Amino acid sequence: MKSSEFWPYADRLILEAACPPITKIETFEACGYVDKPWGHRLTFDTGSTAYVMWVFANPVGMARAPEGEPLAPVDLPSLAPSGNGYLVRDIEGWIAAVLVNGGSSQVKQVRRYSLGETSSTFYKVGLSVDFYSGAHACGMFVHTLRSGDQPMAHREHQVAERI
Repeated sequence: MKSSEFWPYADRLILEAACPPITKIETFEACGYVDKPWGHRLTFDTGSTAYVMWVFANPVGMARAPEGEPLAPVDLPSLAPSGNGYLVRDIEGWIAAVLVNGGSSQVKQVRRYSLGETSSTFYKVGLSVDFYSGAHACGMFVHTLRSGDQPMAHREHQVAERI
């Protein structure tokens, strides 16, 4: 999968999967967030929001994306409140399941940072999507905000445990 294909693919899957307690899912462009090019803002019934930015790297010289066996579907986890909000790692798990269940024959693996499935030492929560082509996408939580809070540049990537 190429970057030009990944964004519409991920966008369609995530927008179509919206379910309670997610009250709204918007692209960064649609919600007016212009600091990052590609991503989604998920709004929850508590008013809290999670901003997930996507970055993509194509392998050099990829002409045609190779395919393999689609990933086996997984149960879509429910997002239940924990204490006074939603655990960000549960939101990460929900997004991972949405991508796994997309059924693409180009997606080789979806890994979660919070489970230690990646080698990232900086990001504690996020997603890594590997493709049979050698391409790679990362979903990083840019902002995790409680109701009424606004995104601020100096707080980027400071992921809260719960929103």
